[in-house]
Order: sequence, then C-alpha cells, then structure tokens
Amino acid sequence: MMSYSNDNSNVECAFSSRDAIFSGVHLVHGVVKDVQPEKIVLSDGTNVPYGLLVWSTGVGPSSFVNNLDVPKSPGGRIGIDEWLRVPSVPDVFAVGDCSGFLETTGKEVLPALAQVSPITDKIIQEYPK
Repeated sequence: MMSYSNDNSNVECAFSSRDAIFSGVHLVHGVVKDVQPEKIVLSDGTNVPYGLLVWSTGVGPSSFVNNLDVPKSPGGRIGIDEWLRVPSVPDVFAVGDCSGFLETTGKEVLPALAQVSPITDKIIQEYPK
C-alpha cells in the first residue's frame, strides 16, 4: 500500500513502484479513508484486504513496535538482517520506517525517507528464492 499526495514529482517513488511491480508486488495507490478489521477503505471506495496491518508513521517507533518482543535496532525499530528478515521470527520480514538493520549486520540504519525505498526494493529483488 502506498499513499501519495497530489504532488507526483517524486521520481524515486516512480522507480520504486516499477521495481516492486517487476518483483511481483501488487501496489495500490490511494488515500486511506478507514481501517477496518480485515480491510482498508480508500477515499475512492476501494477495499484493500489485508491479513496483518502495521501502521508506521512518524520519526519514532509506534507503541505497537515498542511492545513487540523482538530485537530492536538503534532507535528502537524492529531489528532486521541484511535480507530485511526479523531473525528471531521465522518467515517474518519488516520494511519501511518501522525497521532498521541490527548492529550485527554492520549496516547503518536507513533514514525514514521516501528516497530509501529503492534501496529496500533492490534488497527484496535480490533475495534468494
């Protein structure tokens, strides 16, 4: 789910979207009007079903992220390895502002900026299948 303002001047988002679609990700563009137990309702009336929704905004981790019993990266984000996996939970990945590389990876925590999206897209594309 990606939500944009009416300003489509962000070139990085366009490349990120193309790369994500190429990788088999289904992107839905819209403005969230309502969040219900099993679906998100967009302002145009579109319903987007989901299994688990983690709403992550702002510059610090949410109370949900703070309360997760997983290792945290510097700054309190969900700790991830070099493939964006949460090492302590099999088959769970974390991306976006709620996650950060664990210190053991030797990678710096990526800033919570739109320009970082192409970096994580590349990691997802290179993930061994």
